[in-house]
Amino acid sequence: MSQFSGGVVVPPTPWYKENPFWGAIGLFVAFVLTGVVSGASGQLTLGRWLLAGAWPCGLMVVWLTLNGLTNSVSVRIGGRIVAGLGLGLFLALGGIWMGKAVNPVQRTNAETKPPVEPPPQKIPPTTAVTFETLFRSDFPNLTKHGDQTVAIHWNSGYTLPISTQIYLDFPAKSEFVGFFIPHYPRTYEACLRLVDAVIPAINRMKENIQMTAGDAGGSDTLDDLVFSGRVFLYYEYPLTITEKAEIIKVYKRKKFDASFRGPG
Repeated sequence: MSQFSGGVVVPPTPWYKENPFWGAIGLFVAFVLTGVVSGASGQLTLGRWLLAGAWPCGLMVVWLTLNGLTNSVSVRIGGRIVAGLGLGLFLALGGIWMGKAVNPVQRTNAETKPPVEPPPQKIPPTTAVTFETLFRSDFPNLTKHGDQTVAIHWNSGYTLPISTQIYLDFPAKSEFVGFFIPHYPRTYEACLRLVDAVIPAINRMKENIQMTAGDAGGSDTLDDLVFSGRVFLYYEYPLTITEKAEIIKVYKRKKFDASFRGPG
C-alpha cells in the first residue's frame, strides 16, 4: 500500500526486498545444509527431520514469489501446488541419498562378510547343579552311552559342538536320546537342527558298540531296544515359550517327544 508523508507518495517496497522473503530463503538454506551435514555424519534421523523442516520454508519462498509476480489466482494456486510437490520430491530424494551415502564401505563389508559367530560361553561354576551336570547325572538307573558329539556348522564357518547321550532302558526295552547345548545365543536354531541328528546318533551307537543286559529271566541286546521317541534337550541359553512351542511342533512331525531341561 502507498504511504503518504507530507503529500509525497512513497512507493511500496518490492516483494523481493522484503524481510519475509529473504528470511524464508535463509531458513530453507539453513535447514537443508544442516540436514545434509547431519545425515552425512551418520545422524540420518536428525538429517531427515531437518530436510522435512525445510519444506515449509521453501513453500513460503514460492508463495511470496508468486504473490509478487502475478495477480492471477489460478496461477498462484497452480504454482504453489507444483512447487510444493517438487520441493517435497527434492527433499525426499535428498533423504534417500543420505541413507546410501553414509559409510558405504562399512555397509558393503557388512553385506559381504559373514557374521562372526560368538563361541559358547562357559557358565561360572556355582554350588548349584548346572544343566551340564544334570545332563551327565540325569536318569542314574539307566545305562548311558555318551561318547558322541554332534557338530552344527553355521554359514559363518563356526562349528558348535553338542554332546550326545543315548539312554538305554533294558528292563523296559526302550531307548531315548539327550543333547547338551552349551551357552550359545543361537540355541533355538540348534534345537531345530538337532531333530535330524536323533536317529543317526542311535544308529552310530549300535554300529560302534555291542552290549547285552539281563537277568536269570533272559538277556537283551541293543537290537532289542526300541526308540521311544523321547528327546531331552539340555541347554544353558534361555528359550522363550514361543520358541519351545515351535521346537515341539517340529519334533512332533517326526513323531518325537521333545522335553526341555534348561532356563526359560
